Amino acid sequence: MVCKYCGKEFVKNSPRQLYCRPGCKIKANNEKRVGKSGKVSLCIYCGEEFTSLHGAKYCSVLCHAKADAERNRAKYIPVEKRKQEKVYPPKPCVECGEPFVPRSGSARYCSPECFAKARSRRTKKYEVVAPHQPTTTQGSPESEAVRRYRKMSLREVSAECKRLHLTYGQAQVMANMGTLPEDFGLGVN
Repeated sequence: MVCKYCGKEFVKNSPRQLYCRPGCKIKANNEKRVGKSGKVSLCIYCGEEFTSLHGAKYCSVLCHAKADAERNRAKYIPVEKRKQEKVYPPKPCVECGEPFVPRSGSARYCSPECFAKARSRRTKKYEVVAPHQPTTTQGSPESEAVRRYRKMSLREVSAECKRLHLTYGQAQVMANMGTLPEDFGLGVN
């Protein structure tokens, strides 16, 4: 069989096949659709001549995709090259004061050891000396409100918190600290 677009001989894959490849079929259909009113252009990727209604730059979707891929590849810069280009000036270590050349603009410490020292000093600043114990373990007796709180069910505590405009968590903390309001638990039947 001879291709109706390019004239090359080919073997049919189906009885209705008229063109040797999908590209010939697309180009023939474009020419039928465009007719004589279309503009003849050169594909900026492959240089092939084609006809288009709207002044397209590429002869096919494939040429357009290949051109995009090349353009994107040209924009890509490997990570290694990007890191090599940046050179940061020496600056003093925040912990020991020794000058060092940072690997990034945000580096503050010259070594992992200095970083660890600074971190341990920072965490010591925020350590809690001793957790607060309930009032019973400190020797003073529990208040009546705290005793009532400890005997109440969860539903009763929730209702009492609602009455006093407290959250459940606030009531727990206040009970552990022994600072529950004296009328806590009096509204429960």
